[in-house]
Amino acid sequence: MSEFKNVRPISHTLTALFTADMDPLNKEIFATEMTSQGLRVSAIKPDEWQKTPNTLPQVSSLMGDRYAKAERNPQAEEEARNAVKASELDDYSPYGYLLPRYWMPFISGSSSETGLVIEAQTSGFDPLKKHMYEIAASWDTGINKGSILGSYINQTTPWPFAVLSYKRSYYLGTVSNEIEDFGAQLSVLPDTHWASIYSNLQVGWQYLERTTLTTEVKRTGPYAYLSYANYSQSGAQISPESGGGAYLGAYNYIAQDGYLNHSQFLAGGEIYLSRFLPKHHAIMLRLNGVYTPEKVSPIYGVSTESMVFIPNSPLPQYILRGYKRGQLFGRNLVTVNAEYRLPLKDLYRGSGTDALFFRRLSAAVVGDAAAAEGRFVNDVDLVYEVTSMNKPYYSAGVEAKLETTLGYVIPVNVVLGYYVAFQAPKGPEGVLATALQITGF
Repeated sequence: MSEFKNVRPISHTLTALFTADMDPLNKEIFATEMTSQGLRVSAIKPDEWQKTPNTLPQVSSLMGDRYAKAERNPQAEEEARNAVKASELDDYSPYGYLLPRYWMPFISGSSSETGLVIEAQTSGFDPLKKHMYEIAASWDTGINKGSILGSYINQTTPWPFAVLSYKRSYYLGTVSNEIEDFGAQLSVLPDTHWASIYSNLQVGWQYLERTTLTTEVKRTGPYAYLSYANYSQSGAQISPESGGGAYLGAYNYIAQDGYLNHSQFLAGGEIYLSRFLPKHHAIMLRLNGVYTPEKVSPIYGVSTESMVFIPNSPLPQYILRGYKRGQLFGRNLVTVNAEYRLPLKDLYRGSGTDALFFRRLSAAVVGDAAAAEGRFVNDVDLVYEVTSMNKPYYSAGVEAKLETTLGYVIPVNVVLGYYVAFQAPKGPEGVLATALQITGF
């Protein structure tokens, strides 16, 4: 603790300072300061912070006592009253706030994949959050096709409602097995805070259309989706260290001419543990599953993903690292994921005022398992192997994660992983993979 003996203040403020950093070239301190005009970025010159007195300023507990009383100015008061009388009230309009103001790029791929997935996304909301939206567009260089997704939430009605639509192009196992999905959802979001502030409920209707090389199938019907998430990450934590989440979804694709009729149920959850572990170490355990009672084709179930793109998400993610995207798919499918996460080094540095800041470096030891009543794509012999829930597929590996702040406010993780797929067609096979993850923006 000897390095703290000579600590002294470098700034005094009557309001608040947030997220400060120093320009290593000019020795200026930049910080977000609360001002009468709201939050502003301020610069503290070296000749200011080097002469900051050690004695803290005396701040009165009453706001009115902090400033000298100004004498009344009758002329100014009259001008203010006239200005109020002459002003006009306009209805609140959110639309000027909803224009896209940024695009965040992402890229992912692995040595077992054909091509890369390049993505950009944006979002927006008005100050009252009565209207919120998100748009994401991506391009898969393996099949030279794009995907797009848009979602919108309206909270001006007694029950908020959401609209979602997407067109997704991807493949299962090999680029020759292309899939195109088109979907749309309309749902209401009833208030569930009476049960728990950590719960959310969606009740709505959805339309799905899936096109393969040989078929085109439509489905539509009602659904309900309930989720619960009670965990958080803050400060020096590299991961949530306690709490967990769960979800349950029920879908009924109704019978009508030209449409596929079946039901489908989703369930899953995750938990974070850190008791008895070293500081800021954490264990994550996740289970995801889908069950389809009717014997429909495996192509109308779900498929596995080869990387995690949204970490610590309560939404369904069928992760099987080390294998190809969609290499395992089926009408019934279960995945289990385990991760031991540990910090490596705090960086907290950037290059002057450049829009890239390095925060932390961490690592994880991961293990995945999956089983499906469906198909496994053997990309060596170019055949579809029939699988059952009694035939699990395993993988394990290590990850290094660099946490950064992009554009001064956007938290982005750069992930580099090495995974071994133990049931690959040619036997155990190691692959390198990389991805950019968005975290909590």
